[in-house]
Amino acid sequence: MSRISRYARLRPSPAAVLAVVALVFAVSGVAVALPGKNTVASKDIKKNAVTAAKIKNGSVTEAKLGDGVVGTAKIGNDAVTGAKVNEGTLGKVPSAETATKATTADKALSADKATAADNALELEGRTLPQVRPLAVGVKDETSQGLDDSAYESVMGVNITLPPGGADVVLNAALELDNDSGGQASGACRLKFNGSVTSSVVNITMVDEHNYSLALTGIDDNAGAGTRQALVECQGSIGDDDIKFLNGDLTVQAFPIGA
Repeated sequence: MSRISRYARLRPSPAAVLAVVALVFAVSGVAVALPGKNTVASKDIKKNAVTAAKIKNGSVTEAKLGDGVVGTAKIGNDAVTGAKVNEGTLGKVPSAETATKATTADKALSADKATAADNALELEGRTLPQVRPLAVGVKDETSQGLDDSAYESVMGVNITLPPGGADVVLNAALELDNDSGGQASGACRLKFNGSVTSSVVNITMVDEHNYSLALTGIDDNAGAGTRQALVECQGSIGDDDIKFLNGDLTVQAFPIGA
């Protein structure tokens, strides 16, 4: 074998030469420029070598983030504002579960559902005037002499009952005066819609004395429409010997439905 052939066989390969050169530069601390682009692979980067200071602002885009990479713990307090939230992705807030139903509201102006009433101004198809108690009253201080043999009206008031009618309660308190010159009596009663609704109250009075009496009357299932309540009284001696002095009359109506 010739000397030249022996040297050729002992000559190092180009790859070995480059490896030695790289080792020399690494030991000496001299930086080496990498040829071309995309020459650093992820396996060439030491773990935890890339710090936040080495990342260019704005270089990590949405497309570079994997699904589920940013967890709740990585989001700062109050960092996500309402403008960044897609409302359609939110479920119902627990405390607002009953806000979609108006079960006891007088009016359902913005509720999704009114489960207790199609119209919150109605109850089982009856309007407020049909279910709300009604009341009227009158006070009379006009002195009036009484007939000695027939009842006559001394005070009265009208009330309008709703469709379906109502149960009606009448109460009166009044004062009579005996001016007959001796002992005499007076009698009073209540009427509603033309019918007597109370017991007749009789009172015996000595001369020149005033007496108070109270009356209560009830009319069940009174029909709808405008109805009249009256207080009627009469004397027992001569006309005008017994006088009505003053009184109060109250009428309450409790609707019974359409």
